[in-house]
Amino acid sequence: ADKVGKSLTQISCSEKGKPVVADLSALITLHRLGLLEKAIEYFGHIKIPPSYLTNVLQHSGHLQPFQLSQKKSLNAIKIAIDSKKIGLENEVKDHSIELNEYKDNEDISCYRIRDLLPVLKKGWISQSQEENILTVAHEPEMASRLKRELSPSDQITIDLATLQTLTGQGLLDILSNAFDRISISNIDYERINQELRSFEATAETLDWHNELWEVLNNDSRVDSNTLVIHGRETIGDVTDDISEPNKYAVIDAWLLSNQENLPLLADDRVCQNIVLARNSQEDSASFGTDCLLLKLLESGLIDQTQAARAFLQLMDWRYRFLIVPASLLKTISCEFAEYNFQKVACYLHDCMRDDGLFGGLEPTNPPSSMAFRYYQGWLTEIAIFIANLWLEGAMNDDRAVETTDWAMKELIPNLPIALNKNIGQTANLTAFTILYQAMHQLCQTMDYGRANKVLRTM
Repeated sequence: ADKVGKSLTQISCSEKGKPVVADLSALITLHRLGLLEKAIEYFGHIKIPPSYLTNVLQHSGHLQPFQLSQKKSLNAIKIAIDSKKIGLENEVKDHSIELNEYKDNEDISCYRIRDLLPVLKKGWISQSQEENILTVAHEPEMASRLKRELSPSDQITIDLATLQTLTGQGLLDILSNAFDRISISNIDYERINQELRSFEATAETLDWHNELWEVLNNDSRVDSNTLVIHGRETIGDVTDDISEPNKYAVIDAWLLSNQENLPLLADDRVCQNIVLARNSQEDSASFGTDCLLLKLLESGLIDQTQAARAFLQLMDWRYRFLIVPASLLKTISCEFAEYNFQKVACYLHDCMRDDGLFGGLEPTNPPSSMAFRYYQGWLTEIAIFIANLWLEGAMNDDRAVETTDWAMKELIPNLPIALNKNIGQTANLTAFTILYQAMHQLCQTMDYGRANKVLRTM
């Protein structure tokens, strides 16, 4: 807001050396980008709610791996499959017999664990192993009902849960040797891979979690000692159990920001909007990692390549409604693999089709649309990128022509679907916006012939 009235302005990061309150969403993002220490250095001092640290042990407990015996058995089965000791169902040439300890009792088409004993007792297992098998063989044998006992020449397809039970008894290699062929279904094989990936992802997440809090705990510039005061005016009508800090941990960052009158660094757009709504005259009252990246670049704490890589990673994480500056578009185009530039185009088109991009008119003077401003912002950066590509000689003419042609056909975004009936009017401004911004940038050169070639190529 100003003397004229309200207007839409772009969110920006606060200046270097100014303390901030950091929300958990931004802390996780910066840590995964490898830029948490750079952020702390930029701000000089960061406050985080004390409730974050009190929850560390609880969250660590949730991430601890459970049922390690299950992971061990799945690994053993996966190794056996990879070494061809166990096959897949589609590789079985002849009829395969089904073994499933946990199938419905009414289904008499499959064998049980007890049905393995007549074959295994012929020199494959000891008396103690037989006793151990009987402790996990809860269902009665089915051979008498099926009128056929299992034999060493059989090809048996074993259910994954049953095979895990048998593997836990140390019978995996014995089974593969005692029978002609042991196999599992293709669906169970996919389940093995999914379960193992889940174990790996959980372990990796736990490592990230521990690394993040180790950095925050050991850095004296991170303050977690400021008490967050919860009151009726800050949490609505809720008055019961206000002494329980964990109940409000999710909103503690913006409560602390309001309490200490400090900017909020948050990638949670809800928290951002709450703070910005209360501080409508400050465009840096709350901001996200994307705004911070530009300040880190400007202050020399990261270089163009690091900034471009961070923006690409945010795109992979579906961090919506970014605007990549022209200088970083040039870096991505010149220094990164071609598919990364194509990734930018796909991301941009996805954003324009996103229902979360507000297309309605905001109560500004004059009324304006966020979707329209976002669209124009990208057109401006694309035009400046193309103009600078030629002016700075980053590419030879042939490649510059190819890149310009591709950008005009593929990179220029589709119109935001949220604009509805105003789409036609916006479309009429697209070419004008791009050419106007390009000509404005080309005014810096005295090489009129090259400037003319740029415009004609565009």
